[in-house]
Amino acid sequence: MDHALLADISLETERLIVRRLTLADAPALFAMMSDPETCSDDGGYDAVPEMDEAFMRIAAVFAKEPDRFAIVRKDTGETVGTLHLMDAIPERAVPALEIGYCMVPTQRRRGFAGEAAAAMVAHLHEKKGVPLITAGAFDFNRKSQRMLEKLGFEREGVTKCAVDHPVHGMVDMINYVHFAK
Repeated sequence: MDHALLADISLETERLIVRRLTLADAPALFAMMSDPETCSDDGGYDAVPEMDEAFMRIAAVFAKEPDRFAIVRKDTGETVGTLHLMDAIPERAVPALEIGYCMVPTQRRRGFAGEAAAAMVAHLHEKKGVPLITAGAFDFNRKSQRMLEKLGFEREGVTKCAVDHPVHGMVDMINYVHFAK
């Protein structure tokens, strides 16, 4: 991924600011990474047991990565989630990025993930010239699938047995694409 493409991204929506993730976002990261349901839905990893030195090393790595963004409520200044951009897999014949998102458990079902993802997708298409954005959701994560479809992502297919999930066993990944208009 050309990280220069992401260097100046800072977005504002009606209710949110999407900006580069910093170490100040560590409490929100911990709220996500310590919640077993979030860890299951996000990637099937074990919950982090405490906000200790090991966790802070992870947070510091995330804060240095140019492709991780904090979702911040304007009204409270609270970090309520994250967006992550990655190279699309598989590689495509056109430039493509994959978008992922994760929300603090207490901030779910308020439309924040969709609002932030919509702003990022529009920015990548319109301002950065990225013609294709991809996303994926585990077959058991219907909430994420519905959100992607609501944002105009089209179901592209299924990767069978994509992950040996620690809770759900072998799971499929539902793959989505969003084309620039």
